[in-house]
Amino acid sequence: MDNMNLPGWRLHSVAQDLAGHYSVKVDGNRRIAFTFDGTDAILFDYQDDD
Repeated sequence: MDNMNLPGWRLHSVAQDLAGHYSVKVDGNRRIAFTFDGTDAILFDYQDDD
């Protein structure tokens, strides 16, 4: 997880319906939400938070 905590990516845990998942910023309102399988990030969803 530390490898994904880069400046500008805004790595953070997600609450509510995606509790237990993490998210990084892509561009504007877009983000990628994922979970971890051990040390591997598993793609979960590409979202537009308009």
